[in-house]
Amino acid sequence: MTVRRAVAPPAAHRLLSPLPGALAAAVVAVALAAGPSVAADGPDAARPAISTDTGRLVPGRPVTVGGTEWPVGATVQTEVCGLRAVHGSSDCDTTRGAVALVAADGTFRLTLLVGAPPADCPCVLRATTGAGQNARSATTDIEVADVPEGVVPDPGTSTPQVAVVDAELTGDGGLAELFGGRPHRTLVVTVRNTGTATLGRTPLIVRWGGGSSIDTDVAAPLTSPLKPGEQATYRVPVAMPLASFGRYSVGGRYDSRSFVVTTDLYPWGLISVAGASVLLTVFSAGWAIRRRRNRP
Repeated sequence: MTVRRAVAPPAAHRLLSPLPGALAAAVVAVALAAGPSVAADGPDAARPAISTDTGRLVPGRPVTVGGTEWPVGATVQTEVCGLRAVHGSSDCDTTRGAVALVAADGTFRLTLLVGAPPADCPCVLRATTGAGQNARSATTDIEVADVPEGVVPDPGTSTPQVAVVDAELTGDGGLAELFGGRPHRTLVVTVRNTGTATLGRTPLIVRWGGGSSIDTDVAAPLTSPLKPGEQATYRVPVAMPLASFGRYSVGGRYDSRSFVVTTDLYPWGLISVAGASVLLTVFSAGWAIRRRRNRP
């Protein structure tokens, strides 16, 4: 419900001053009814809402999501979350989130490819838009097939925190890499839950690139929930391009923590062969010139 407040025009104050109390009150009521009004949002104002065409979702299958009473023109992101999203995005499958623009009537409609949330159920479908004072969000309870049920922690007394204990690249290219073969490395990442609440299956995002630009995605394994004080180590194979030359970076993010490691790749065997070929060519050319000069 929208509450409206009106302000009496200045002329009304000049006319009311000589009137007795009862008559002045009556005139004020008439002025308020006829004067201009300013809308204000009250506690009963319509709130954003979302709904789905089914209450039971299956990972890998699409689902239709609709919303009402959203800010016109805003971009809404929807995602499947575990533990009722008490920890925010760390409980949600953000990698498979879908976005849509809100229409002129405050509604939106999109198709979301369902993924398993990083945290256990009870699960919700969450929609968010904006930031700060303009942030809006809504959730609806759902079931996700093959996702176990957990206990929702109290967000006021327990908070998961993450630390990246170690990140390194292991492996060597061998003889093939020395002659321009494709380098293969393994990223070994160790993470630990230093908080007081269980951390859900937070996605591990890994990318690589030449120099300092890390823009090529790498398939990373699914993570496991971490109880307070627990740590886990994940191994991610990374393949570089053929004849890699120079410095390469491999980095990523786990929950709110990011990491980057670098390695230098030089095909020394190929470089040696190329150098020997150049020397042989120069030597052959010099020998031919010398023989030509020595001819009678």
